[in-house]
Amino acid sequence: MVNCRGGRPTNDSLRNREYLLESEITRLIAATKTNKDIFFATRNHLIILLSYRHGLRISELIALKWAQIELEEARIHIKRLKGSNSGVHPMAADECRLVAKLRKNQQVKSPWMFTSKTGLVLTRDGVTKALATIAQIAKLEIKFHHHMLRHSCGYTLAAKGTDTRLIQEYLGHRSIEHTVGYTALDPARFESLWEA
Repeated sequence: MVNCRGGRPTNDSLRNREYLLESEITRLIAATKTNKDIFFATRNHLIILLSYRHGLRISELIALKWAQIELEEARIHIKRLKGSNSGVHPMAADECRLVAKLRKNQQVKSPWMFTSKTGLVLTRDGVTKALATIAQIAKLEIKFHHHMLRHSCGYTLAAKGTDTRLIQEYLGHRSIEHTVGYTALDPARFESLWEA
């Protein structure tokens, strides 16, 4: 199936869902650890972890600067794009450790968090290629792209019973219409319907 303009195939024809399961996220993260270069292993682990936990779009990820990270306070300043609302998120201990490790191993210092080994800011294409390699190592059964990490964040929060308005604020959605789709696909909300 192609889209109505006749261009590339629709997402529905490429995969049966637009998010990853937590087990698939775990497999992706495990795959980053197969890289023997500590810089690339740490950078790629953080790309997946921050994108997933903070619902980052690829453009928001590659725009991240070290100045947006407050390690002492364990906070990250998220500058949302596409007309979304920016905010400040708490960072978990494992995120803080990885951020410190990446900074230490970034040989060419840069204001940008995610760079190539030579210090150039990572591009969309660079992230896409790195994730394609990781997905191949992880042997995902689903065709994967970066934006699925943002959707996975929303679906995981909904599955945990997080209030829809809180998910809206966390992901920076201006309209709650963009957020309700995450709760619509949560099967847990139907579990009590047929209890004896």
